[in-house]
Formats: sequence, structure tokens, C-alpha cells
Amino acid sequence: MTFPDMLKGHYGSRVLEVAAALTFFAYLVPWAQLQFTGLQIALGALGFGLSPETATIVAAVIAFAYIIFSGVRAPANISVLKDVLLFGAIVIVGVAAVAAVGGVSDVFEGAARVNASSLNIAGGEAMTFALTTIVFQALGFITLTTPFIFTGRSEATVKRTYIAMPLYMLMYPFLIFAAYYAIGSVPDLGDPNTALFAASVELLPPALIGLLAGAAAISGLLLLAVLSLTIGGILSRNITPNLTDTSQRRLTQVVVTVYLIVTAALTILAPTLMLDLISVAYFFVTQLLLALLGILFVRRFSAVGLTAGLIAGNAAVILLYFLHVDVAGINIGLVALVVNFLVTVAVSAATKDPSPTTPIAASPRVQQRSAA
Repeated sequence: MTFPDMLKGHYGSRVLEVAAALTFFAYLVPWAQLQFTGLQIALGALGFGLSPETATIVAAVIAFAYIIFSGVRAPANISVLKDVLLFGAIVIVGVAAVAAVGGVSDVFEGAARVNASSLNIAGGEAMTFALTTIVFQALGFITLTTPFIFTGRSEATVKRTYIAMPLYMLMYPFLIFAAYYAIGSVPDLGDPNTALFAASVELLPPALIGLLAGAAAISGLLLLAVLSLTIGGILSRNITPNLTDTSQRRLTQVVVTVYLIVTAALTILAPTLMLDLISVAYFFVTQLLLALLGILFVRRFSAVGLTAGLIAGNAAVILLYFLHVDVAGINIGLVALVVNFLVTVAVSAATKDPSPTTPIAASPRVQQRSAA
């Protein structure tokens, strides 16, 4: 199942299903490029001496093999190993960075001596942008994690996962320590994307550097595999519906192949274009938050209203981003989400859906279990 499947099942709207599917496409294509870029850095840190082009091709081939031979099982099973390795390696680098300079404050003081602006966020609109971006990314995270519940073995598994998922945030202080150590202590850092590995090269023995790079490579490959499966499922189920299971499987394999080839080629040939698209991709997919809230909580949202709001929100993202419109420093994704909300509410009220759906939270089964 897919996120658009969920919308179609709840609202019975083919138009909303397709609009959601196209929104996911706008997100998934550039997001794969981000994984390829990370894999280029990780494979380079392993010391293979691969060119960026070769690293991209190798990553695409491995991700393709993952999917073709194991479907979603391999990413799901290996993700536990990936999390343990990556979390452990990042903590080790962060602790080593603090220990190397004598304390947490010394990490930031060293960075300030090299680049004072790295420690400062100017007031006014700069601070507004930082705070509204935090809020918007949190909302987007809720939306992005929803499709992964369909791979859960049971309701209890999904519950445990959502309880544990915020623990990922515990790695961020250690990432910050490593990044600021790299700013202050690694000469000629150059590409900021390499800060974590640059710090690890300065601080760790080769075996631990390999552990970190291997964990990062596994992380990128797993996410690339999941993105490929998601886009294949959306195309085979939502864009071209009513296929048999066998036809769905074959079409998914074709789509995954084309998806990996195209995104790998764009990573190599047009990295600047893809960076622009990545910037707006998160804005697009977060516009689906209102549809998710409608399924869970809001009875008054209609399918027509949600479709109109989604289109308006995506259009606002395009106009605000590419016309470089500044709305008092507020993150433009959040501005577009407000536009989405206003249009959704207005159109839902005007259409007056004669048979409004019951939100999941208001269903008798959920209320009985909550009471129990």
C-alpha cells in the first residue's frame, strides 16, 4: 500500500489520489540525488579512490540488487544493524571531538576563532527563518514517516517504532560537536558535507573510520532502496491502477530500474539543478500533512477541499521559491502550508460534502480502545 492508497480508501477520490501521487513524485526524484551525493562521500571516505561518477554507478547497482532480490525485507532487516553502527560511530566521533579539545565550550571556541559567523544567527528575519524551519521540518517528518507504516508487521510494531523514532534525535548533539570540531581543527575543510568524515580522519583510527563510512554507506543504500520501492508502488498502484499482482510487480521492477538510472544520471550531469529541486521537494511533500490530519482527526475536510488545498500549496511553493519572495523571513514551506490550509477549509465549506467521512480517531473502535 501507499500514502495515496490511504487517501483513496478514506475519501474515495481518484483526483485526490492522483494529486497526492504526483506530489510524492516531486519529492522522491530529487531526494534520491541526496542519497547518491552522500554515498559518493561515504565511498570516498572508505578509501576506494572512486570518482564521483563511479561511486554513483556502484551505489545504483547495489540498490537495484537489494530491491530485485529481496524487496523490502533486506532494507527492513539490515536497518537495525545500520542504526546501531551509525549511531555508535557518530557518538564516538562526537565524544572524541570534545575530548580532543578539552570540553564542549572549547569545541565552539575553536570554531569561532576560524569562522565566527558559524556560531551566530543574526536577529530579526534570520532568527524567524531558523525557528519556522524547525517547526516546518517537524511537520514534514510526521508526513514522511507515515508511508513506512505499511511495512510494519503489526499494529504493535508500528506503535513501538513511533515511540522509539524520536531517539534518532539524540545523535544530533554529537554530529554538531564533530562538525564544529572540523570547522576549528581541520585545515582547508572545503566541502561542508565532508565535515563528519574529516573530523573522524583527524580523531579516529582507520578501523573506526571504516566503521563510520560503512554505516553511512549502508544508510544511504537502504534509503535509496526504500525510495525506489515507494515510487514503484505509487506508479503501479495509483497512476496505473487495476493491475494484477504480477503486473504490479513487473511494472515496479521496471520503474525502479528507470528511477535509479535517471536519478543517478541527474546526479552526475546536473547536480546544481537537483540541489534546487531538493530545496523544494520537502516543501511539496509536507503539503500532504492536511490530508493526513483529515484522515486522523478532521471531519470537515472534503476530498475536493484537500485536492484544491494541495494544488494551491504546491503552487505557492513554486512561486515563492523561484520568484525569491520573502515573507518576513518565514520558511516558505510553512507559508505555503498556511495557504493550503486556508484553501482547504474554504473549499471544504463551500462544497459541503453530503457524506463526510469519519476520522479514525473518532471511529467507535478507536474510542472503545482509548476508554479501555
